[in-house]
Amino acid sequence: MYRLERHVLPFVQKPARYIGSEIGIERKPLSPEDLRLALIYPDLYEVGMSNLGLKVLHAVASRLGGVTVERSFVPWPDAESLLREHRIPLYSLESFTPLREFDLLGLTLQSELTYTNVLTVLDLAGIPLRSADRGESDPLVCAGGPCTVNPEPLAPFFDFFVLGDGETALCRITGTLIELRKSKASRKQRLEALGRIEGVFVPGEQPPWPGGAQVIVQRVAGLERQPAPDGLPLPLLELAQHHFSVEIMRGCTCGCRFCQAGMYYRPVRVRSVAAIVETVRNGIRRGGWDAVTLLSLSSADYPAVEELVEILQPELESNGVRLSFPSLRVDRSTLRLLGRLDGGNRSGLTFAVEAGSPRLRGVIGKKVEEENLLELAGEAFRAGWTMVKLYFMLGLPSETEEDIDQIARLVDRVARLGREIPGKHNVNVTLSPFVPKPGTPFQWEPQTGLQQLQAGMNRVRQLVRSRNVTLKMHDPRLAIIEGVLARGDRRVAGLVQAAWERGARLDGWRECFDFALWEQAFETAGLEAEAYLRGREESEPLPWHYVRLPVTEAFLSSQKLQAALGENVADCAEGPCLNCGAEKPAVCRELRLPESLEGEIPSAALPLTRTALTAGPESPVMRLWRVRYAKRGFLRYLGHLDLVRAIEFMLRRSGQAVRYTEGFNPRMKLHFSPPLPLAVESEAEYFDFECTATDQTALRETLERTFRDFTGFQIMALKALPPESRLPQLAADISCCLYRISLDREVLPGERSWLDYIGGCCAERLAQGALFIRLDKKGRRKEVSLRPALEGLEIDDKEPAISVILDVQGENAVRADSFLEWLLDLDRGRSSLCRIEKKESFVRRGELRATPLEF
Repeated sequence: MYRLERHVLPFVQKPARYIGSEIGIERKPLSPEDLRLALIYPDLYEVGMSNLGLKVLHAVASRLGGVTVERSFVPWPDAESLLREHRIPLYSLESFTPLREFDLLGLTLQSELTYTNVLTVLDLAGIPLRSADRGESDPLVCAGGPCTVNPEPLAPFFDFFVLGDGETALCRITGTLIELRKSKASRKQRLEALGRIEGVFVPGEQPPWPGGAQVIVQRVAGLERQPAPDGLPLPLLELAQHHFSVEIMRGCTCGCRFCQAGMYYRPVRVRSVAAIVETVRNGIRRGGWDAVTLLSLSSADYPAVEELVEILQPELESNGVRLSFPSLRVDRSTLRLLGRLDGGNRSGLTFAVEAGSPRLRGVIGKKVEEENLLELAGEAFRAGWTMVKLYFMLGLPSETEEDIDQIARLVDRVARLGREIPGKHNVNVTLSPFVPKPGTPFQWEPQTGLQQLQAGMNRVRQLVRSRNVTLKMHDPRLAIIEGVLARGDRRVAGLVQAAWERGARLDGWRECFDFALWEQAFETAGLEAEAYLRGREESEPLPWHYVRLPVTEAFLSSQKLQAALGENVADCAEGPCLNCGAEKPAVCRELRLPESLEGEIPSAALPLTRTALTAGPESPVMRLWRVRYAKRGFLRYLGHLDLVRAIEFMLRRSGQAVRYTEGFNPRMKLHFSPPLPLAVESEAEYFDFECTATDQTALRETLERTFRDFTGFQIMALKALPPESRLPQLAADISCCLYRISLDREVLPGERSWLDYIGGCCAERLAQGALFIRLDKKGRRKEVSLRPALEGLEIDDKEPAISVILDVQGENAVRADSFLEWLLDLDRGRSSLCRIEKKESFVRRGELRATPLEF
């Protein structure tokens, strides 16, 4: 941790990714008797902590006896470079334990574009990249997730794969390893034992031969008894999907022929209304989330969706919590949901249309009627939604120019509707290249080439004329790489490693992806992309032939034939069984419509914590409170906006009825002291809020109890402000601050005493007219006078430290770190070694100066 603080955190973007100071994080010591499990998402923290699968497995593992579970993520290139430079191994967030010291590493593979990240994780952890090179002291490395439908491209890098739902498999795997530890089994013996567990695939040196034993993708029988995440740990950074996700249903009956998840997660299994309501309430109580998403592949198909929304929406809205769905079906049943969704923040609705023409939608099995889409969009605009998001794919099987033209025509029709309805209404359109995936009816189809994809995107861009349309187009070069990795064989492992060795990292991020690196890797590996993007004959053995999916190959073949005939797919929830092979018809129906679906709803509703800013005889009596708090330790690397969000979440957890603003997007009515620069600690931060509490002692006890598991945050004082006070907002009222700067020995010269050195620097600088250079927001150099900004300076005579009072308002406002760099002529690297702590903030009233609590 010392080297991390000294050499990495001060110099990277978003250092909060790496500090592990989340609210509610579990930190139990790594016991030598426990099986030590690290769950790793091979992408950035903000993406990994958005993934529900990771949270589910963490919830399962944390309940297992004899297992300690922690998390880790991939660093951004700036942090990776510094970790390598200073030889700091990749670690877990909970205990900062190097990953190589764990017994088992479990990585989730949600996208082929994270494959190079897997190698980054292993290499930063000091673990040999290839399974064959690992020894007895190395941890076992496994992978799960939908990409394991085809394990071959990564087979040399993993010791074993877990195919299917991970909840049950995780229990069996950890139980087996715990038992084998007692007999001190060798690495080979452990892998042999794991290979006997259903759903576990241990790759050999050579790929399995066609016609051999199959690995059956495992399924949990139902969701009702499976652990659900409880909203903790609460992330400090804003996530890619910053909401509390509750899985209401797993699997999908729509049967879209391009959708790997729809085939992989069959049969459909549902969670009861009562269980969902209790999970949502628990997540809000424990996590304080401000948004809830009811998650599944097709949430609108949940059998009791209207009843569920009717129960949750009023309760959540009264607590300032938004309710949403990831996307909605384009049919009339969705109209009934629109009026029941959040009446406040109606920013956008998402519809996955996928193809522009009815013919092509029939080919891919997407049951979308154009008139239904227009009716839904119109209803949404009239009801207050300001944006409709439409998703389309290019390069679908049998696509023609006419199909591409129909995308532009349909988009313009929706956009025209938005202009005709009063108000500002936008249409956001995303175009993504189609990639045939294993385990779908299109697994045999050729993938459209780069030039043709680019031509299709250019055509849509030229044809869409509406000014209220925003087009977003995914890079077709990414689709080429994704296609090769999705249907690749074991030789592709060499391609992945060659690309990684040339610097390929975080390929799913536009600013990191470099297609030239992959082109070089193809040449090094002796492979051609076209060999993997081509179509396949159904008689040709596929690299993943040994994986027994929930759906049979005969079913996939029949769906491919129907697609070629242009026949849309039937929804097995609305008609007869399609004999996909996932389950017997009676069992499948029971899983989809269990008797427990309408269980008794728990009566313990959420407490009312949102009070709108309204006037009138029925408005509650509110009191204005001022809080002084400290921000110490790793929390100093959390930015101001992220800290504000965390405090909002904590106040919601406290159960206090807090004042909210009015409008379409209500927020807690909070006012904060001026933002604290990153890496600066403080014991004199302030915020104001209003709530219905009147007892100061009881409120402070509640806040201290609520903030107790927010590492680095401490309530220092609480004071009620006069009811009729008209004080300026804190950010404008605080005029100057007192800082203590403790100097690191490395910035002090060895030949002089530190007292003489600091005194000499102060005298020399102040004699120069007290000017220093800083950069303004546009990066221009600007001279700033310290005379009006510097209100006091004192040198400590007992240790190398200075205390300084600096203005924080106006043109001459000075940051403490900038002042330090100017005073001692330090660069950023050396100044970051020094500790800066804000000791007090001051406000002025005429000639008087006092703390915000004293006034």
